[in-house]
Amino acid sequence: MNKYFSWRRQFLLIDRFWFENRKQFLYMVATTTGLLTVWLGFYLSIWSANLFSPKFQIAYYFLGLAASGALTANFLFSDLRDKPKAISFLLMPSTALEKVIVGFLFGVVVYGLVYSAAFYVVNATMVSLANHFFGTKWEIINIFRLGNYIDPFFDEPANQLFLKYLALHALFVSGGLYFSKYSFFKTSLVFLALWILRLLLPAVYHLFLPLGNFRGALTSFEVFDLNGNKLLEMPGWFNSVFTVFFSFLIIPILWVFSYFKLREKQIV
Repeated sequence: MNKYFSWRRQFLLIDRFWFENRKQFLYMVATTTGLLTVWLGFYLSIWSANLFSPKFQIAYYFLGLAASGALTANFLFSDLRDKPKAISFLLMPSTALEKVIVGFLFGVVVYGLVYSAAFYVVNATMVSLANHFFGTKWEIINIFRLGNYIDPFFDEPANQLFLKYLALHALFVSGGLYFSKYSFFKTSLVFLALWILRLLLPAVYHLFLPLGNFRGALTSFEVFDLNGNKLLEMPGWFNSVFTVFFSFLIIPILWVFSYFKLREKQIV
């Protein structure tokens, strides 16, 4: 057997994954669609027109994508958490790379497209109803042109949220492979710890820095001085490296970690 990659094995593995998991996959999509309908239907029932503005539509889209995507990511390699299924999965004549590619294809590409289509149908229906009932003229957001909108969380182009979602998804894939039991719960705790650490970092830095405040990012600090404030900035290259790492490199790094973790478990 080719120890690295085979197109024939890859297509057979894709076909097998779909055959064995199509019901769970479709249940996940149906459940997510139902929850979106209930969620937006509830907002429609409380008669608050502003809850259907483009800003809120973007928030609903990414919150739903993050929550359901994390569950989907944890489900991709769930066979490894059940001994009989794990033996069958690991004895499957395919490489760890091929299995990771299948996970990425179904967990990121296929699920992302299906979720986006389901959200668009539900969101377009609810926004149209809201415009009819409230007399508003809210625009239905174009999911494929989110760069034209400002996201409601970080005050940047909304399409940047895709990078944060992909990092979150990759984290839950890695957690599903790293933790043998209660992987979703443990990965959620890891994510929560990282989020709290991010929130606490400025406070920790303030303990060691003079009186002042950060300006937009942790790489620029304004010192308050009676003789005139001073701006301390990290070198431009450091800011670029910091941005590139946490915006782009963290995603492939987590997927590479998942690959090596799966390869450790491989039998064939």
